[in-house]
Amino acid sequence: MTSTAKQKKTRHGQEYWKRHVTGWQQSGLTRAAYCEKHSLSLQTFAYWRKRLKTNTPAVTLVQIPAKMSPLQSESSPLRIEFSNGVTIVTPDGFNESTLASVIEVVRRL
Repeated sequence: MTSTAKQKKTRHGQEYWKRHVTGWQQSGLTRAAYCEKHSLSLQTFAYWRKRLKTNTPAVTLVQIPAKMSPLQSESSPLRIEFSNGVTIVTPDGFNESTLASVIEVVRRL
């Protein structure tokens, strides 16, 4: 086999494979279909998927102390003060899922 007939192997780094793993997750395709569509080796994709998964830092839950205003009554807005200085005040009839999303963002700060 001549050198021109040999298929050149290209090595790609971690960022390249992160993009493909993320692309696959968002594509809705099976791994095999995604790899075929992007001309990727399924075995190499599986290797990098596993490697990137183990490099992902574990999620650590942290309890954020919160205090409620002593003047709060059932008809007054909810006020949550976090130890990092962030305060959340909600009106009556607030959307619980929105509040949960906001608390998640504050947790990451």
